[in-house]
Parts: sequence; C-alpha cells; structure tokens
Amino acid sequence: GEGLRLVLCYASTDPALTPGELTGQLRAVLPSYCVPERAVRLDAFPLTANGKVDRRVLTASLTDGPATEAAPAAGELVATMFSEVACRIAGGPQEPSAAGTVSGASLVALGGTSLDAMRLCARVTAAYGVRVPVGRFLQEPTPARLATLVTEALADAEGQRVGADQEAGTGHGQADPDDAGSGLPLTGMRAHFTLAEEFDPGSPSVHCHRIWRVAGPLDLKALDRALNDLHQRHEALRTAYRLADGPVALPGRGPARIELEVLTSPTQEDLVSSLETHLLRPLRVQNGRVWRAAVVPDGPDRALFGVTVHHVAFDGWAEAVFTEELSTAYRSRLRHGEAARFAHRAPVLAQVVAEQSGTGDPAERRRQLERWRAVLDGVPELSLPRTSGPPAGEQATVSFPVAPETVCALERWSRGLGNSPFLPLLAGYHHCVRQVLGQADFAVGVPVARRWGPLAQRAVSCLVDVVCVRIPPGPADEARSLAAVTARAREAVRQALADQDVTFAEVVAAVAPPRTDRSPLYQTLFALQSVAGASPVLELCSVEAVDRPSPAA
Repeated sequence: GEGLRLVLCYASTDPALTPGELTGQLRAVLPSYCVPERAVRLDAFPLTANGKVDRRVLTASLTDGPATEAAPAAGELVATMFSEVACRIAGGPQEPSAAGTVSGASLVALGGTSLDAMRLCARVTAAYGVRVPVGRFLQEPTPARLATLVTEALADAEGQRVGADQEAGTGHGQADPDDAGSGLPLTGMRAHFTLAEEFDPGSPSVHCHRIWRVAGPLDLKALDRALNDLHQRHEALRTAYRLADGPVALPGRGPARIELEVLTSPTQEDLVSSLETHLLRPLRVQNGRVWRAAVVPDGPDRALFGVTVHHVAFDGWAEAVFTEELSTAYRSRLRHGEAARFAHRAPVLAQVVAEQSGTGDPAERRRQLERWRAVLDGVPELSLPRTSGPPAGEQATVSFPVAPETVCALERWSRGLGNSPFLPLLAGYHHCVRQVLGQADFAVGVPVARRWGPLAQRAVSCLVDVVCVRIPPGPADEARSLAAVTARAREAVRQALADQDVTFAEVVAAVAPPRTDRSPLYQTLFALQSVAGASPVLELCSVEAVDRPSPAA
C-alpha cells in the first residue's frame, strides 16, 4: 500500500523558527528517512478534557489542509541571511529589514572575506538542507546568485531523494562514528601536520598555544572538570594521529582525561615564560596526546592559565568554539557542580568527514581540476637560498605593528576596488618575495577553511586546506604601483577561491608536478588571520589574553 508520511507538528514562540528553518536544521543532524516530509506550525496543540494531545483533532486538521506557513522563497530568505551577514561585517545591527539595501551588492565589495562567504553558505545549508559550494558562490557573491544556487541545489536534491532514501533505509551510505577501521584518512593540513610530526617530532612550530591572566577566585577543580568535559565532548582532542598507509586519525586512542597541571615551582623568574616553556613541551600525537593545560598561581586570586593544542586538531575557528564552550562548561561546573547541557552534540570526526565528502557536482569538480591543471602546469619551484651547513637551531620571527590609520586606509581602498584587504596584502607579499629573490613566476599557498556544513562549524578540529595562487608575471616597472600589482593578482585570486571544492591533494595528483624533497606546487605560504583570538569567560574572574609570538614554522 501507500507508504507512511512523516509530518512534524510543533508550537514555538520563536517567530524565526519557520517550518523551512526547522526542517533544514533536522536535515543537518538526522538521516534523510527520519526527516519529516513537512513541518506544521501551530498556535497550540489541541487538547482533550484530560489535558492530553487530541490526536483525532490534530490528524483532522492535517487532512483538511496544510495549517502551515510555507517556507520563504529562496530569494526572500537568502536576502535576509545575506543582509544579516553584511550588517555584521559593517558592525551594525542585524536587521532583516535592511535586506533591500544590499540586494544587488557583492559580499566582497561590502568588506566580506571568504570566511564570511563560508558562514553564509553554512547558514543556507542549515536552513535548506542542501550544500551550496563556497567556490561557486564566490564567483559572483551576490544575494541573487546565492538564491539561484540554492534553487539549483534543491532541484538536484529532489532528483536524488528517492535513491538516497532507499539507501538510507537499508542502513547503507551513512558514516558510522564507531567504525574507524584502520583509521580515518586525513587530507589537507591535518595530513601535513601528521607528516610534520613524523619528520620533526615535538616541534613547537605546530602548537597552537594561548595564555591568559586571570584575576579573581579561580576554582581549579571546576576548571579541571570543565576542561575534561570538552575533552570528552570533542573527539579530535582524544584521537591519535599517525602514519599507516598514509596519514590517518584513530579516534578514541588518546588518554581518557587530561590533567590541569598546577605549576607551583616555576622554572623561570618570568612566570609567563615559565608557563610557555611548559606548554610547548613535545606532544605525542601518535599516542593521542594532543593537548595540555596548565596554571601558574601568581599571588592571591591571581593566576596565569594556558592551553596548547597540536595544530593537527586545532585551528583559528576551533579556538573560538573551544573558548566559548569552555566558558559554558566552567560556569555549569561552578554553579551546579555538573557538566553543561549544550544545545547540540559535538560531531565526531566520521560525521564531519561524511558531511564534507560526497557533496558537490562531479562534473563541476572535474572542471575545477582541469582549470587547476591549466593554471599550475609547469609552475617552477621557488628558488630559496640554501645553506651548506646544518640548519639553524632557531628560526626567526619578524614582528611589526601597523598603524590603525594605515589599516583603515587599506580597507577603504580595497572596498573601492570591490575587494577585501586580503587581495592587496597577498599581491604585496608576492611582489616583495619577487623583489627579494629575483624570481617572477612562482605559486603562493593560501590556507582556506573547509567548514561548509553545520557539523563542521561546531567541531573542534583542524579543517583547513590550501589553494595555490599563481600570479602572472608583470613588467618590472610596476614595482612602485600597488594598484597595478593588485590588478594583476585579482583574477588569479578569484580563480583560486572559486575552485576550492577540490582538495589540494587532488590538485597535486591532477597536475602531477615533478617530485622533489620540497612541498609540491608552492614553497611559501601567505595567511591572513581574520578570526580574532578569543578569551574564555570564567565566572567571577576577569580574563586578559597575554600577547605572545607564535613559534616560527
């Protein structure tokens, strides 16, 4: 007979929780056969005289007609999301009514970055349950283009729904978090950091560490338990990373808990340096020892608190997730003596891998690889000076401040070009390397976040890959013109960001450069960290970040 239809009825006082938004959220966390065909919003549930839900009346109301608000059209909802992101970029209030003011604007022209584009696409994924590739959106980052991409993705998803439901109904095609087998294959920078640990074990250059000054009655027992709540919540923090047939992650192979170490006898007079030295001791990621935390008391109600996490399990985005959740976990432990109840379960690594893989149009991925082959074919290695003796024991870090008025002027100038400051900064870096080394043709690696879905966005892990930017050589006499250098770099940057759906490993395999003892395709990296460092909120205490240079890579 006819199959059962799954309908969800709900009542909510939140006007933003539309049926389309709710079903989109469910698609992000449930297998397709568990997602209701439609959601029906009610003012209240019909009740019997005994105060129970009157199923007869409820069923009749569904049969008589859909008592539900239709999900907003793609153009309407996308424009609202776009406007909210644009308002956040501008630092203003997030007013949906402002959507019309940016209806024809480019996200990049408004000052947005590729991370802002990724956040917007992730919101679309949560609302509609379909993925819009960031690269395709960046080709034309406007609300109209995004709405078109959503409509196309919904049409593709509808065409695949029957086959996907049949596969899901038999239990196939879904990631099993407990089935790691011989390990989850690693790609992107996680693979790079795993290999780096094999060749240079214990190097502090791949440690992400933060130190904060804490003033107030810091409860060390509550802090220790809050840290372990996060250790249990995020699988990446208790996973072993090692080489098998290739770089793999072995979930659950790390320690069951970590210990908040209290340094009562610092080894150096400078407490910050003493704590930093302790934090940057070697981590053994092959055995799942991925992170550590320590405290140095500094008088009554004063302390230094620090955390270091191996880069294989951490990045700038993960830092913001970690500090926000640590704040929640500490507050719950301090107030109630129990673990915090988060709104969502943290995804396990297999779920993130499943979300990131198997998406995107195969034909489009093939086209991207063809474009990468054309762009990077024959790119020469960067000719760096070589020393005859052993490598230096320490590597140099050069730091310098940039005046606020210079930053503001660069932002204004970039917006005038319809771009973010990333473009002229990358172009300037490329030009400086050219001037110093006397080499005009080479590629620059640029890290890009791969957090396209709602699960990836709330995961503590390293979800970063690299794209290569090969800026065509220009005339030597343009050395004094940043505008000319930037104009030459514009198309190369646009192509690289638009074609980021394929991984760097896939690009290397497609281009097949000659194998040497150096990194393939690029030998210099440019990173613009646009995610500000976060500090945890530790209740009853004030917390201030200690600015320390990162160890040189």
